[in-house]
Amino acid sequence: MHDAVGADADRYKVFFARAPAALIVTDWQLRILEANAATLKLLDVGFRYLIGNSLAAYVDTADRRTLRTWHNHLSQPGASHSADFRLRRRTGFAFDARVTVSVGPTELYWTITDRTEEARAGQRLWELNRK
Repeated sequence: MHDAVGADADRYKVFFARAPAALIVTDWQLRILEANAATLKLLDVGFRYLIGNSLAAYVDTADRRTLRTWHNHLSQPGASHSADFRLRRRTGFAFDARVTVSVGPTELYWTITDRTEEARAGQRLWELNRK
């Protein structure tokens, strides 16, 4: 039994580390506890600068109040919520992102998807239809 639990934990660690999506684990105060390589690449930040910092630090200033309000309404472990936010890389470059959070009993599990190309394509389509 113990070996099976250990194998599951190892499998989770490999999945988390190698997942192509940006995955983040925070506490309820939005302090980043864990992040995978895709997150480091997406936010253009090193591991030691990310862990322990607030997830809100990577949200565009104009969207931080919205994030805090959204965060304050999270409840029910097991529930999942999504919203669009403007995030900022360490370099200051802003990008559109879909943020999904799953609520755990003591932690929040986040997935971040860069929507920059999707937003550009939508804008191009709008411009073409306008002509």
